[in-house]
Amino acid sequence: MSIALPRGYEPTSFHEDSIAVGTFSAMQKGIFPCTGAGNSGPNPETLGHAAPWDMVVGATSTDRKIRSTVTLGDGREFHGETSYQPNTFSNKFLPLVFPGSNGESDQQYCLNNSLSGFDVRGKIVMCYVGATGNILKGDEVRNAGGAAMIVMNHRTIGNTTSSEAHHLPVSHVNYKDANQIINYFSSNSTPIAKITFGGTVFGARSAPALAYFSSRGPAKYNGNIVKPDVTAPGVNILSAWPVDVGPFPSGMKTKTFDLVSGTSMATPHVSGIVALIMSKLKNDNKRQWSTSEIQSALITTANTFDLDGQPIFDEATFNQSANILQRGAGQVNATNAMDPGLLYNIKPEDYVAYLCGIFSNNSTLVAMFTKKNNTCTRSIPGEQLNYPSIGVPMGSSSAMITVSRTVTNVGDANEVYNAMIKEPPSVSMHLSQYRLSFTRVEQQITYNITFTMKGAHPGSGNIEEGQLSWMSYKHVVTSPIYIAF
Repeated sequence: MSIALPRGYEPTSFHEDSIAVGTFSAMQKGIFPCTGAGNSGPNPETLGHAAPWDMVVGATSTDRKIRSTVTLGDGREFHGETSYQPNTFSNKFLPLVFPGSNGESDQQYCLNNSLSGFDVRGKIVMCYVGATGNILKGDEVRNAGGAAMIVMNHRTIGNTTSSEAHHLPVSHVNYKDANQIINYFSSNSTPIAKITFGGTVFGARSAPALAYFSSRGPAKYNGNIVKPDVTAPGVNILSAWPVDVGPFPSGMKTKTFDLVSGTSMATPHVSGIVALIMSKLKNDNKRQWSTSEIQSALITTANTFDLDGQPIFDEATFNQSANILQRGAGQVNATNAMDPGLLYNIKPEDYVAYLCGIFSNNSTLVAMFTKKNNTCTRSIPGEQLNYPSIGVPMGSSSAMITVSRTVTNVGDANEVYNAMIKEPPSVSMHLSQYRLSFTRVEQQITYNITFTMKGAHPGSGNIEEGQLSWMSYKHVVTSPIYIAF
Protein backbone atom coordinates (compact mmCIF):
# COMPACT_ATOMS: atom_id res chain seq x y z
CA MET A 1 0.00 0.00 0.00
CA SER A 2 1.59 3.24 -1.19
CA ILE A 3 0.35 6.44 0.45
CA ALA A 4 1.42 9.93 -0.55
CA LEU A 5 -0.95 12.53 0.84
CA PRO A 6 0.06 16.17 1.43
CA ARG A 7 -0.34 17.26 5.06
CA GLY A 8 0.59 20.92 5.17
CA TYR A 9 2.08 20.41 8.64
CA GLU A 10 4.31 18.04 10.55
CA PRO A 11 2.57 16.13 13.38
CA THR A 12 3.95 16.41 16.89
CA SER A 13 2.47 13.11 18.10
CA PHE A 14 1.22 9.89 16.54
CA HIS A 15 -2.40 10.56 17.47
CA GLU A 16 -2.25 13.68 15.26
CA ASP A 17 -1.25 11.56 12.26
CA SER A 18 -4.40 10.03 10.76
CA ILE A 19 -2.25 8.10 8.29
CA ALA A 20 -0.38 6.39 11.14
CA VAL A 21 -3.69 5.46 12.77
CA GLY A 22 -4.99 3.96 9.53
CA THR A 23 -1.80 2.15 8.57
CA PHE A 24 -1.64 0.52 12.00
CA SER A 25 -4.81 -1.38 11.09
CA ALA A 26 -3.36 -2.19 7.67
CA MET A 27 -0.20 -3.56 9.29
CA GLN A 28 -2.28 -5.78 11.58
CA LYS A 29 -3.93 -7.31 8.50
CA GLY A 30 -0.62 -7.98 6.76
CA ILE A 31 -0.81 -5.01 4.39
CA PHE A 32 2.54 -3.27 3.94
CA PRO A 33 2.22 0.51 4.57
CA CYS A 34 4.60 2.67 2.55
CA THR A 35 4.50 6.46 2.97
CA GLY A 36 6.40 9.42 1.60
CA ALA A 37 8.66 11.33 3.97
CA GLY A 38 7.20 14.61 2.68
CA ASN A 39 8.42 17.45 0.49
CA SER A 40 9.22 20.02 3.20
CA GLY A 41 13.03 19.75 3.10
CA PRO A 42 15.79 20.65 3.41
CA ASN A 43 15.26 21.73 7.02
CA PRO A 44 15.40 19.11 9.80
CA GLU A 45 12.31 17.89 11.69
CA THR A 46 10.08 18.19 8.63
CA LEU A 47 8.86 14.58 8.33
CA GLY A 48 5.19 14.10 7.54
CA HIS A 49 5.22 10.52 8.86
CA ALA A 50 7.38 8.69 11.38
CA ALA A 51 5.56 5.61 12.71
CA PRO A 52 7.78 2.51 12.99
CA TRP A 53 5.18 0.33 11.22
CA ASP A 54 5.25 2.70 8.22
CA MET A 55 8.01 2.43 5.62
CA VAL A 56 8.94 6.11 5.24
CA VAL A 57 10.69 6.92 1.95
CA GLY A 58 12.83 9.89 0.94
CA ALA A 59 13.48 11.01 -2.64
CA THR A 60 16.68 10.89 -4.67
CA SER A 61 17.77 11.82 -8.17
CA THR A 62 18.60 9.40 -10.98
CA ASP A 63 21.46 9.39 -13.47
CA ARG A 64 19.04 10.49 -16.23
CA LYS A 65 18.76 14.13 -17.31
CA ILE A 66 16.68 15.68 -20.10
CA ARG A 67 19.25 18.23 -21.05
CA SER A 68 19.03 21.85 -22.10
CA THR A 69 22.30 23.77 -22.22
CA VAL A 70 22.84 27.48 -21.62
CA THR A 71 25.78 28.89 -23.58
CA LEU A 72 26.93 32.38 -22.57
CA GLY A 73 28.48 34.94 -24.86
CA ASP A 74 31.93 34.13 -23.47
CA GLY A 75 31.55 30.48 -24.50
CA ARG A 76 30.90 28.92 -21.10
CA GLU A 77 28.26 26.18 -21.03
CA PHE A 78 25.91 25.20 -18.21
CA HIS A 79 23.77 22.08 -18.41
CA GLY A 80 20.20 22.42 -17.17
CA GLU A 81 16.97 20.51 -17.71
CA THR A 82 13.57 20.69 -19.41
CA SER A 83 11.31 18.03 -20.90
CA TYR A 84 10.17 20.42 -23.64
CA GLN A 85 12.79 19.88 -26.35
CA PRO A 86 11.79 21.98 -29.39
CA ASN A 87 13.62 21.27 -32.64
CA THR A 88 12.64 24.59 -34.23
CA PHE A 89 14.09 27.00 -31.65
CA SER A 90 16.87 29.23 -32.97
CA ASN A 91 20.38 28.35 -31.84
CA LYS A 92 21.48 31.94 -32.30
CA PHE A 93 22.61 34.10 -29.37
CA LEU A 94 19.85 36.28 -27.93
CA PRO A 95 19.95 39.20 -25.47
CA LEU A 96 19.99 38.04 -21.84
CA VAL A 97 17.87 39.99 -19.32
CA PHE A 98 17.27 39.73 -15.57
CA PRO A 99 14.33 41.95 -14.57
CA GLY A 100 14.90 40.97 -10.94
CA SER A 101 18.38 42.51 -10.85
CA ASN A 102 16.75 45.58 -9.30
CA GLY A 103 16.00 43.51 -6.18
CA GLU A 104 12.24 43.51 -6.64
CA SER A 105 10.85 40.15 -5.54
CA ASP A 106 8.04 39.97 -8.11
CA GLN A 107 10.49 40.41 -10.98
CA GLN A 108 13.07 38.04 -9.48
CA TYR A 109 10.47 35.28 -9.43
CA CYS A 110 8.70 36.35 -12.66
CA LEU A 111 5.32 36.45 -10.96
CA ASN A 112 2.08 37.15 -12.81
CA ASN A 113 2.09 40.60 -14.50
CA SER A 114 5.54 41.38 -13.04
CA LEU A 115 7.23 41.83 -16.43
CA SER A 116 4.79 44.32 -17.94
CA GLY A 117 7.20 47.23 -17.38
CA PHE A 118 10.19 45.50 -18.98
CA ASP A 119 11.15 44.97 -22.57
CA VAL A 120 11.81 41.24 -22.75
CA ARG A 121 10.66 40.75 -26.34
CA GLY A 122 12.82 38.22 -28.17
CA LYS A 123 15.13 37.84 -25.16
CA ILE A 124 16.14 35.11 -22.73
CA VAL A 125 14.73 35.99 -19.30
CA MET A 126 16.31 34.92 -16.00
CA CYS A 127 13.93 33.93 -13.16
CA TYR A 128 14.50 32.47 -9.69
CA VAL A 129 12.75 29.31 -8.48
CA GLY A 130 10.08 29.95 -5.87
CA ALA A 131 6.85 31.82 -5.02
CA THR A 132 5.00 30.17 -7.93
CA GLY A 133 5.40 27.23 -10.26
CA ASN A 134 8.16 27.24 -12.84
CA ILE A 135 5.74 26.66 -15.70
CA LEU A 136 3.70 29.70 -14.60
CA LYS A 137 6.90 31.76 -14.66
CA GLY A 138 7.41 30.65 -18.23
CA ASP A 139 3.86 31.69 -19.10
CA GLU A 140 4.59 35.17 -17.75
CA VAL A 141 7.77 35.37 -19.82
CA ARG A 142 6.00 34.15 -22.96
CA ASN A 143 3.04 36.51 -22.47
CA ALA A 144 5.49 39.41 -22.13
CA GLY A 145 7.12 38.45 -25.43
CA GLY A 146 10.17 36.64 -24.07
CA ALA A 147 11.78 34.03 -26.29
CA ALA A 148 13.09 31.70 -23.58
CA MET A 149 13.74 31.44 -19.84
CA ILE A 150 16.52 30.36 -17.51
CA VAL A 151 15.16 29.01 -14.20
CA MET A 152 17.74 29.53 -11.44
CA ASN A 153 18.04 27.74 -8.10
CA HIS A 154 18.51 29.45 -4.74
CA ARG A 155 21.16 28.12 -2.36
CA THR A 156 18.64 26.07 -0.34
CA ILE A 157 17.54 24.24 -3.49
CA GLY A 158 21.13 23.51 -4.44
CA ASN A 159 21.59 20.95 -7.21
CA THR A 160 18.01 19.69 -7.61
CA THR A 161 16.63 20.60 -11.04
CA SER A 162 13.37 19.68 -12.78
CA SER A 163 12.60 18.41 -16.28
CA GLU A 164 9.22 20.10 -16.53
CA ALA A 165 6.92 20.34 -19.55
CA HIS A 166 7.33 24.06 -20.18
CA HIS A 167 5.43 26.12 -22.74
CA LEU A 168 8.54 27.81 -24.13
CA PRO A 169 12.27 26.98 -24.38
CA VAL A 170 13.74 26.73 -20.86
CA SER A 171 16.82 25.59 -18.99
CA HIS A 172 16.57 24.92 -15.24
CA VAL A 173 20.07 25.28 -13.77
CA ASN A 174 21.48 24.55 -10.31
CA TYR A 175 22.60 27.11 -7.74
CA LYS A 176 26.31 27.22 -8.61
CA ASP A 177 25.63 27.59 -12.32
CA ALA A 178 22.97 30.22 -11.63
CA ASN A 179 25.53 32.28 -9.72
CA GLN A 180 27.96 32.17 -12.64
CA ILE A 181 25.26 33.18 -15.10
CA ILE A 182 24.24 36.11 -12.86
CA ASN A 183 27.87 37.20 -12.53
CA TYR A 184 28.25 37.12 -16.31
CA PHE A 185 25.08 39.18 -16.72
CA SER A 186 26.20 41.74 -14.13
CA SER A 187 29.68 42.18 -15.60
CA ASN A 188 28.67 42.65 -19.25
CA SER A 189 26.93 45.65 -20.79
CA THR A 190 25.38 43.55 -23.58
CA PRO A 191 25.05 40.01 -22.19
CA ILE A 192 23.91 37.33 -24.61
CA ALA A 193 23.13 33.63 -24.38
CA LYS A 194 21.56 30.76 -26.23
CA ILE A 195 19.75 27.58 -25.19
CA THR A 196 20.23 24.29 -27.00
CA PHE A 197 18.62 20.93 -26.35
CA GLY A 198 20.37 17.60 -25.93
CA GLY A 199 17.54 15.17 -25.28
CA THR A 200 17.81 12.41 -22.70
CA VAL A 201 21.30 11.91 -21.28
CA PHE A 202 22.35 9.00 -19.06
CA GLY A 203 25.31 8.76 -16.72
CA ALA A 204 24.71 12.07 -14.93
CA ARG A 205 26.52 12.48 -11.61
CA SER A 206 26.20 12.50 -8.65
CA ALA A 207 23.51 9.83 -8.62
CA PRO A 208 21.61 8.91 -6.66
CA ALA A 209 21.67 12.13 -4.65
CA LEU A 210 19.20 13.28 -2.01
CA ALA A 211 16.72 15.82 -3.39
CA TYR A 212 16.60 19.16 -1.58
CA PHE A 213 12.84 18.88 -0.97
CA SER A 214 12.96 15.44 0.66
CA SER A 215 11.81 15.85 4.28
CA ARG A 216 14.32 15.04 6.98
CA GLY A 217 14.34 13.76 10.55
CA PRO A 218 14.47 13.51 13.39
CA ALA A 219 10.90 12.94 14.53
CA LYS A 220 11.00 14.11 18.13
CA TYR A 221 7.92 12.11 19.11
CA ASN A 222 8.74 8.56 17.95
CA GLY A 223 11.33 7.50 20.53
CA ASN A 224 14.42 7.90 18.32
CA ILE A 225 13.25 5.51 15.61
CA VAL A 226 15.31 6.40 12.52
CA LYS A 227 13.18 8.05 9.82
CA PRO A 228 13.15 8.22 6.87
CA ASP A 229 13.87 4.53 6.48
CA VAL A 230 15.29 4.51 2.95
CA THR A 231 15.39 6.60 -0.20
CA ALA A 232 14.25 5.81 -3.74
CA PRO A 233 14.10 7.59 -7.12
CA GLY A 234 11.81 10.61 -6.78
CA VAL A 235 13.12 13.33 -9.12
CA ASN A 236 11.78 13.71 -12.67
CA ILE A 237 9.86 10.43 -12.67
CA LEU A 238 7.70 9.67 -15.71
CA SER A 239 4.11 9.52 -14.47
CA ALA A 240 0.63 9.19 -15.93
CA TRP A 241 -1.01 12.61 -15.97
CA PRO A 242 -4.72 13.59 -16.22
CA VAL A 243 -4.31 16.74 -18.34
CA ASP A 244 -2.36 17.83 -21.40
CA VAL A 245 1.16 19.06 -20.73
CA GLY A 246 3.59 21.15 -22.71
CA PRO A 247 2.92 23.80 -25.35
CA PHE A 248 0.34 23.67 -28.12
CA PRO A 249 1.08 22.51 -30.68
CA SER A 250 3.16 20.19 -28.54
CA GLY A 251 6.81 19.44 -29.20
CA MET A 252 6.49 16.42 -26.95
CA LYS A 253 5.88 12.91 -28.25
CA THR A 254 3.03 12.31 -25.82
CA LYS A 255 0.74 14.49 -23.75
CA THR A 256 -0.57 11.72 -21.50
CA PHE A 257 2.49 11.57 -19.25
CA ASP A 258 4.49 14.09 -17.27
CA LEU A 259 7.77 14.17 -15.37
CA VAL A 260 7.02 14.68 -11.68
CA SER A 261 9.20 15.06 -8.58
CA GLY A 262 8.41 14.34 -4.93
CA THR A 263 8.56 11.66 -2.27
CA SER A 264 5.19 10.55 -3.66
CA MET A 265 7.17 9.44 -6.72
CA ALA A 266 9.74 7.60 -4.57
CA THR A 267 7.17 5.69 -2.53
CA PRO A 268 5.71 3.63 -5.42
CA HIS A 269 9.20 2.41 -6.30
CA VAL A 270 9.43 0.82 -2.85
CA SER A 271 5.86 -0.52 -2.98
CA GLY A 272 6.73 -2.17 -6.28
CA ILE A 273 9.77 -3.84 -4.73
CA VAL A 274 7.57 -5.09 -1.88
CA ALA A 275 5.19 -6.64 -4.42
CA LEU A 276 8.14 -8.37 -6.10
CA ILE A 277 9.34 -9.74 -2.74
CA MET A 278 5.89 -11.13 -1.94
CA SER A 279 5.60 -12.65 -5.40
CA LYS A 280 9.04 -14.29 -5.17
CA LEU A 281 8.25 -15.80 -1.77
CA LYS A 282 5.04 -17.24 -3.18
CA ASN A 283 6.74 -18.61 -6.29
CA ASP A 284 9.49 -20.17 -4.14
CA ASN A 285 6.87 -21.79 -1.84
CA LYS A 286 8.27 -19.95 1.17
CA ARG A 287 6.35 -18.38 4.01
CA GLN A 288 5.24 -14.80 3.49
CA TRP A 289 7.24 -12.40 5.61
CA SER A 290 5.51 -10.05 8.02
CA THR A 291 5.33 -6.36 7.14
CA SER A 292 8.12 -5.62 9.61
CA GLU A 293 10.29 -8.36 8.11
CA ILE A 294 9.85 -6.90 4.63
CA GLN A 295 10.74 -3.51 6.09
CA SER A 296 13.83 -5.12 7.61
CA ALA A 297 14.87 -6.61 4.26
CA LEU A 298 14.68 -3.19 2.61
CA ILE A 299 16.52 -1.34 5.39
CA THR A 300 19.37 -3.78 6.02
CA THR A 301 20.26 -4.12 2.32
CA ALA A 302 20.08 -0.43 1.35
CA ASN A 303 23.10 1.33 -0.18
CA THR A 304 24.76 4.35 1.45
CA PHE A 305 26.98 4.88 -1.61
CA ASP A 306 26.18 6.26 -5.05
CA LEU A 307 26.95 4.76 -8.46
CA ASP A 308 30.58 5.90 -8.21
CA GLY A 309 31.10 4.40 -4.76
CA GLN A 310 30.93 7.76 -3.00
CA PRO A 311 28.64 8.57 -0.04
CA ILE A 312 25.18 9.66 -1.18
CA PHE A 313 25.32 13.42 -1.76
CA ASP A 314 22.79 15.90 -0.34
CA GLU A 315 21.74 18.20 -3.18
CA ALA A 316 20.76 20.93 -0.71
CA THR A 317 24.40 21.26 0.35
CA PHE A 318 27.72 21.43 -1.46
CA ASN A 319 30.36 18.74 -1.06
CA GLN A 320 28.46 17.22 1.86
CA SER A 321 27.11 13.69 2.09
CA ALA A 322 23.61 13.01 3.40
CA ASN A 323 23.44 11.84 7.00
CA ILE A 324 21.28 9.18 8.62
CA LEU A 325 18.42 11.60 9.38
CA GLN A 326 18.32 12.68 5.75
CA ARG A 327 18.72 9.41 3.78
CA GLY A 328 17.95 6.83 6.49
CA ALA A 329 19.61 3.51 5.74
CA GLY A 330 20.29 4.64 2.16
CA GLN A 331 19.09 3.92 -1.37
CA VAL A 332 16.81 0.90 -1.61
CA ASN A 333 18.39 -2.10 -3.37
CA ALA A 334 15.73 -4.30 -4.98
CA THR A 335 18.05 -7.19 -5.81
CA ASN A 336 19.58 -7.54 -2.35
CA ALA A 337 16.22 -7.08 -0.60
CA MET A 338 15.00 -10.29 -2.27
CA ASP A 339 17.64 -12.25 -0.34
CA PRO A 340 18.51 -10.35 2.87
CA GLY A 341 19.91 -13.27 4.87
CA LEU A 342 18.59 -12.12 8.25
CA LEU A 343 15.34 -10.43 9.25
CA TYR A 344 14.22 -8.37 12.24
CA ASN A 345 10.57 -9.05 13.12
CA ILE A 346 8.20 -6.93 15.22
CA LYS A 347 4.88 -8.42 16.34
CA PRO A 348 1.71 -6.28 16.44
CA GLU A 349 1.58 -6.64 20.23
CA ASP A 350 5.10 -5.18 20.43
CA TYR A 351 3.90 -2.11 18.53
CA VAL A 352 1.10 -1.82 21.11
CA ALA A 353 3.63 -1.94 23.95
CA TYR A 354 5.70 0.65 22.07
CA LEU A 355 2.63 2.93 21.85
CA CYS A 356 2.03 2.44 25.57
CA GLY A 357 5.53 3.77 26.16
CA ILE A 358 5.12 6.68 23.74
CA PHE A 359 1.78 7.68 25.28
CA SER A 360 2.92 7.16 28.91
CA ASN A 361 0.47 4.26 29.37
CA ASN A 362 -2.52 6.35 28.21
CA SER A 363 -4.83 3.52 27.13
CA THR A 364 -7.29 5.93 25.52
CA LEU A 365 -4.70 7.14 23.01
CA VAL A 366 -3.49 3.59 22.36
CA ALA A 367 -7.09 2.53 21.64
CA MET A 368 -7.17 5.04 18.75
CA PHE A 369 -4.79 2.66 16.96
CA THR A 370 -5.88 -0.76 18.18
CA LYS A 371 -9.66 -0.06 18.14
CA LYS A 372 -9.81 -2.03 21.39
CA ASN A 373 -10.05 -1.17 25.08
CA ASN A 374 -6.41 -1.85 25.79
CA THR A 375 -4.82 -1.86 29.20
CA CYS A 376 -1.13 -1.03 29.07
CA THR A 377 0.47 -3.92 30.94
CA ARG A 378 3.94 -3.34 29.49
CA SER A 379 5.81 -0.74 27.49
CA ILE A 380 8.76 -0.85 25.10
CA PRO A 381 10.99 2.22 24.63
CA GLY A 382 11.86 3.04 21.05
CA GLU A 383 15.45 1.83 21.26
CA GLN A 384 14.30 -1.62 22.49
CA LEU A 385 11.82 -2.19 19.67
CA ASN A 386 13.23 -4.92 17.42
CA TYR A 387 13.76 -2.40 14.64
CA PRO A 388 16.47 -3.03 12.00
CA SER A 389 17.95 0.45 12.44
CA ILE A 390 19.01 1.36 15.96
CA GLY A 391 18.37 4.77 17.48
CA VAL A 392 19.79 5.34 20.95
CA PRO A 393 19.25 8.34 23.27
CA MET A 394 22.42 9.32 25.11
CA GLY A 395 21.30 12.16 27.33
CA SER A 396 23.68 14.04 29.58
CA SER A 397 23.10 11.50 32.35
CA SER A 398 23.34 8.43 30.07
CA ALA A 399 26.83 7.01 30.27
CA MET A 400 25.76 3.52 29.15
CA ILE A 401 22.74 1.88 27.53
CA THR A 402 22.16 -1.69 26.33
CA VAL A 403 19.70 -2.64 23.60
CA SER A 404 18.59 -6.07 22.44
CA ARG A 405 17.87 -7.34 18.93
CA THR A 406 16.64 -10.68 17.58
CA VAL A 407 17.30 -11.87 14.03
CA THR A 408 15.66 -14.67 12.05
CA ASN A 409 17.67 -16.68 9.53
CA VAL A 410 16.10 -16.73 6.05
CA GLY A 411 19.39 -17.45 4.28
CA ASP A 412 21.11 -20.81 4.07
CA ALA A 413 20.53 -23.44 6.74
CA ASN A 414 24.17 -23.42 7.83
CA GLU A 415 25.42 -19.87 7.68
CA VAL A 416 27.78 -18.00 9.98
CA TYR A 417 27.81 -14.22 10.36
CA ASN A 418 30.61 -12.12 11.85
CA ALA A 419 30.10 -8.62 13.19
CA MET A 420 31.72 -5.57 11.65
CA ILE A 421 31.27 -2.37 13.67
CA LYS A 422 31.69 1.26 12.72
CA GLU A 423 31.48 3.14 16.00
CA PRO A 424 30.08 6.66 16.36
CA PRO A 425 32.95 9.05 17.22
CA SER A 426 31.92 9.61 20.86
CA VAL A 427 30.45 6.21 21.70
CA SER A 428 31.91 2.72 21.97
CA MET A 429 29.88 -0.35 20.98
CA HIS A 430 30.25 -3.79 22.57
CA LEU A 431 28.30 -6.88 21.51
CA SER A 432 27.22 -9.81 23.66
CA GLN A 433 28.43 -12.00 20.79
CA TYR A 434 30.41 -11.20 17.68
CA ARG A 435 29.48 -14.32 15.72
CA LEU A 436 26.02 -15.66 14.85
CA SER A 437 26.08 -19.34 13.86
CA PHE A 438 22.89 -20.71 12.33
CA THR A 439 22.15 -24.39 11.75
CA ARG A 440 18.67 -24.13 10.22
CA VAL A 441 16.37 -21.80 8.34
CA GLU A 442 13.98 -19.77 10.56
CA GLN A 443 16.31 -20.13 13.55
CA GLN A 444 16.37 -17.04 15.77
CA ILE A 445 19.31 -15.60 17.71
CA THR A 446 19.24 -12.68 20.14
CA TYR A 447 22.20 -10.40 20.75
CA ASN A 448 22.80 -7.29 22.85
CA ILE A 449 24.67 -4.08 22.05
CA THR A 450 26.04 -1.90 24.84
CA PHE A 451 26.71 1.74 24.01
CA THR A 452 29.12 3.61 26.30
CA MET A 453 30.30 7.21 26.24
CA LYS A 454 34.02 7.40 25.42
CA GLY A 455 34.65 10.77 26.97
CA ALA A 456 33.03 14.17 27.20
CA HIS A 457 29.40 14.45 26.15
CA PRO A 458 29.13 16.20 22.74
CA GLY A 459 26.26 18.36 23.97
CA SER A 460 22.48 18.20 23.80
CA GLY A 461 21.04 18.26 20.28
CA ASN A 462 24.07 16.75 18.56
CA ILE A 463 23.82 13.51 16.61
CA GLU A 464 26.31 10.87 15.53
CA GLU A 465 25.98 7.78 13.41
CA GLY A 466 27.60 4.40 13.18
CA GLN A 467 26.93 1.01 11.69
CA LEU A 468 26.63 -2.65 12.61
CA SER A 469 26.97 -5.17 9.79
CA TRP A 470 26.57 -8.93 10.08
CA MET A 471 28.64 -10.48 7.28
CA SER A 472 28.63 -14.04 5.97
CA TYR A 473 30.12 -15.58 2.83
CA LYS A 474 26.88 -14.64 1.05
CA HIS A 475 25.06 -11.84 2.86
CA VAL A 476 25.72 -8.44 4.43
CA VAL A 477 23.01 -7.35 6.88
CA THR A 478 23.54 -3.74 7.96
CA SER A 479 21.85 -1.80 10.75
CA PRO A 480 22.44 1.97 10.73
CA ILE A 481 23.16 3.38 14.19
CA TYR A 482 21.79 6.77 15.28
CA ILE A 483 22.96 8.36 18.54
CA ALA A 484 20.85 11.26 19.83
CA PHE A 485 22.63 13.35 22.47
